[in-house]
Amino acid sequence: MLHRIPAYRDPLLQVLSDALKRALDFYRREMSAGMSIEFECRLGTFSASKHTYAHPFPTHTLTPALLDGQSTTPFFFFAGVAQPSFIAAHETLKTIGASMPPRSSTVLSVRTVGKDRLEYAMNEACNSGHLLAIVEKERIFSHDVRCPGWGADFRVSVSREKTIDRGTWNQAKWESFTPNISRLRQRKSVRIDPFLSVDMAMVRSFTDHSRFVRPWSSELQVPFISAPHVSFDVELEVNMPALHRVVKQTSLVESILGRTALDLLTVLQFLAAKRE
Repeated sequence: MLHRIPAYRDPLLQVLSDALKRALDFYRREMSAGMSIEFECRLGTFSASKHTYAHPFPTHTLTPALLDGQSTTPFFFFAGVAQPSFIAAHETLKTIGASMPPRSSTVLSVRTVGKDRLEYAMNEACNSGHLLAIVEKERIFSHDVRCPGWGADFRVSVSREKTIDRGTWNQAKWESFTPNISRLRQRKSVRIDPFLSVDMAMVRSFTDHSRFVRPWSSELQVPFISAPHVSFDVELEVNMPALHRVVKQTSLVESILGRTALDLLTVLQFLAAKRE
């Protein structure tokens, strides 16, 4: 009788596999419209306090538990890990032969209340930059996962992103641009395999833009900035064009997505291991 019961599906693998399938469906629909689809898993803490990098309440299980994003009050997901965990993950990646870039790339992302954001490549001193891109980014799916037995929780999310032709931004558009929050991100990206890469970044966030030269333009001069919030972000990203290409060539949708979900979970567990 047991053989008639459907095979067991690990809930974590199911969440990741289903999210990959949704991302792939979005990618197929959106790529002809000049959209790109971003799939990422970001480490963080699912907590009632953003100042706590540990689970504030006792959890009597070591089994990772899935949380429905609609009914998680009073818990919230806070992206980022503690600095010691960030450094430990960085050093551990070296031990498995990951090729670390010698230098970080530094990008200032300036966001409005809406979807628009300006991305500036910054110089080494972080006091000037030039415009890389104007993008519209919108999250279309997310799921928070609490992992009591690990050193961090994670959020899986799928976003839609479109690069705007900077030629369409005339003087009136620049003059009307009103920043809401900016993030100065110093990041290293490490490729794990053809589908997966790990991004590690120290991020300084600020909302005071009063000393910036107005109107904004493609060239940016940055005054001394007080960035009260510093976070250490660890993200695992999926190369959606590569995944789509392999699925299209082989037509093995379920097996490839299942294998990729398992690889995602393996790397996430490795990155989120308790090392302190």
